[in-house]
Amino acid sequence: MFKLLQNAFYLKTCIKSSRFIYSNEQQRKSSTWRILFFGNDDFAAPTLNSLVKELRRRRFISRLDVVTSAKYTLSNPVAKIVNKEELQSREWPVKDLKANEYDVGVVVSFGHLIPSRIISMFPFGMINIHASLLPRWRGAAPIMHALMAGDEEVGVTLMKIHPHRFDVGEIVSQKKISVPLHLTRKELTPQLAVLGAELIEDALPGLAQKLAAAVPQPENGVTLAPKIDSSYGKFDWNNITAIELYNRWRGLHGAIPLFTKWGSKTIKLEKLEPPVSDSVATPLTKDLNVRPGILLYHKKRRTILCRCVDSWIQISELCLVGRPVQKALDFRNGFLLKEHRDNWYFGP
Repeated sequence: MFKLLQNAFYLKTCIKSSRFIYSNEQQRKSSTWRILFFGNDDFAAPTLNSLVKELRRRRFISRLDVVTSAKYTLSNPVAKIVNKEELQSREWPVKDLKANEYDVGVVVSFGHLIPSRIISMFPFGMINIHASLLPRWRGAAPIMHALMAGDEEVGVTLMKIHPHRFDVGEIVSQKKISVPLHLTRKELTPQLAVLGAELIEDALPGLAQKLAAAVPQPENGVTLAPKIDSSYGKFDWNNITAIELYNRWRGLHGAIPLFTKWGSKTIKLEKLEPPVSDSVATPLTKDLNVRPGILLYHKKRRTILCRCVDSWIQISELCLVGRPVQKALDFRNGFLLKEHRDNWYFGP
């Protein structure tokens, strides 16, 4: 019964919201939008550039101002666009925003929870580009978690912003792409950033109607993507499959390094290649005690093979912490060959 009352209240709220949006749209004298953009980093930059392009054309945007966090002002790409395009900017937190000064707020990779007092200043609310196919991967690190989970399809979502919680608002539109096995976080992120910019471009014509038609996120399929820290770089060869390790590297690449031990030394795994089956390693394992962590050098592939619980991961670049990165062959010649073959194991 309580669930039915909740649904009835939500439906009533949506109807009121739709009527409010259409009422405001009818009162407007122009089809162009006054937009306040919120963003900080490389992921936000393509969307801001797209909005600037539309501002210059005067087709859908008549005003475009920007909010960026003060602590990022000297280095972030959004600030550079603001300076280059001579846009008006506001520092976060915004304190002097007036009701109806802008029509809608656009948020991309901003990193701050927008309070309800700010959201209420926009007649059409605020919308956000999130780098996942919501409701999958709600949270701060959707791209990393999608790759670590081995998702074969990812995308971006244009959604309404709700106060108090991240990534729960109604879905306005989505775009998706397939993810090849070799793609890493550093390669996928800019692709999704461009996809997000396209999502905004597609939404601008008839935006009021599209906002009114936004649909609630499904209750099924919700997964969380919490912030990533250095603990994700630690793993146990005895408890990880080769594809799990490879996907973890793909998701963390360029942000959090993977670490393992070689005796008393700490090794950083810089570049991994896709797993290979036992048939690739078998010719090299004669008279060896094959267990997770054992190292083999594959001359033809020019990689170090390391045994996980199910198969073999390929390591093409690695280094001792504090030393330069080396190719697998250089590491073999400079370090492994100086040790007895019984010591060719990674592990705790």
